[in-house]
Amino acid sequence: VNGVYQVDTIFKRFNRWDKLSGSTKTLGGVVKPFKNWGDIDRRANDGSAWWQFVRSVGLTYNKSDNFNPPAAAQVDAFGTPLPKPTGEGRDFGFQFELLEGKLFARVNWFKATNKNERTNPGTSISRLTNNIDTSLFREYARTISLINMGFDPRDTTTFGVGLSVAQTQTLETETAKIWGLPYNYYLDIGTIYATRSAEAEGMEVQINYNPTRNWTMKFTAGKQETKYSNVLKEFDAWFAKRDPVWSAARGANFLLPQYQQFATYTTNSGVPVNLTDFYGSYGYAGAVQLGDQFGNESVRIYYNGIVTPQYAIARDLNGQAAPGQRKYRGSLLTNYSFTEGRFKDFSVGGSLRWEDKAVIGYYGKPDPVIGGANLAVSDTKRPIYDEAKTYTDVWVSYTRKLFSDKIRMKVQLNVVNALESGGLQVVGVNYDGSPNAYRIVDPRQFILTTTFSF
Repeated sequence: VNGVYQVDTIFKRFNRWDKLSGSTKTLGGVVKPFKNWGDIDRRANDGSAWWQFVRSVGLTYNKSDNFNPPAAAQVDAFGTPLPKPTGEGRDFGFQFELLEGKLFARVNWFKATNKNERTNPGTSISRLTNNIDTSLFREYARTISLINMGFDPRDTTTFGVGLSVAQTQTLETETAKIWGLPYNYYLDIGTIYATRSAEAEGMEVQINYNPTRNWTMKFTAGKQETKYSNVLKEFDAWFAKRDPVWSAARGANFLLPQYQQFATYTTNSGVPVNLTDFYGSYGYAGAVQLGDQFGNESVRIYYNGIVTPQYAIARDLNGQAAPGQRKYRGSLLTNYSFTEGRFKDFSVGGSLRWEDKAVIGYYGKPDPVIGGANLAVSDTKRPIYDEAKTYTDVWVSYTRKLFSDKIRMKVQLNVVNALESGGLQVVGVNYDGSPNAYRIVDPRQFILTTTFSF
């Protein structure tokens, strides 16, 4: 419009969106307290390994904060935009050199936090909002509203069938009054997500050693442990709002006086229906029926069997180490370049990588709420691990110059994971320890590349 881009107009064409902003800071430095000291330099230059070490010692410190903009606008079950994910990190350590600079080592300790990181709430919240609140409680409210509109709930051929536009609008309005939410609440508020906080800490060691100009070595090792906290707090907040509504729902309070007899009835197809109270109700929805093959003979039983285990799984991981993370890992890499003789311009090398075992699941235990012998929730005191992994890579390359040394050509063959024959690796298990998920492990790969440098 008049040469001005209409940002607000454009944004109205999108679905819900967030605008997140913030300032980030990074601070870091290396202090070498003994550098350029006359006596230390003199003794180090005379060949003293100890004073070479002292002269090179450096103390390191880094600190930063950040925020991570999520990929899409997301809300909690109240429809409130989720808070901005933010993080802080800091590390400190020391470094030094030996053998006249041929060996360099660094040791570092770190700690990082990530608050309000976005996470898919999975089946715990979706079963709360969809299975319980929508498919059951809204249907409970809808059934009562249809009865109050004069439809005979015993006649399944006419009950709620062939509604006019006006009747549909009336039905949705009356249902919403009992439900306590707008009829299309969950469709309208946006994408429901959850947050959690993570804290990682550990240490890293790095050693670079070059015995000669054409022989390099690098060793790295690390330890890291990440733990989650504040898991599913959005579930707790929404359950605290909805549970009192569900608990207080009584058919007698909603049915008009002339329809009180329909707090319980049997349909003409022989299905018993109970609307006396919501948690004890059944019959109006296929998921809760007397004689149900899965034993879901009331909303309470359905909740205990469908929602409680999923909630317990997520909450049990609160304070536990992140699944799939390997606490320890290390690697050794070396490369040798031939500068003379029969193998001049050839290089050979390899790496050996090792990583610790990882948690891929937990043994199960009976649900303490509903009891019984079934393994219904995870026992986080009994983790199940996969095996530690070792990987071997090797390579060989040839380098030469072409066209009067104007172009440098390098041909390299890499064998990735040279000792791996391929197969399936278990990455998830059931409560009895049996596998329920795998990933394909690729066999060794041969990669041939040619690069030209001008």
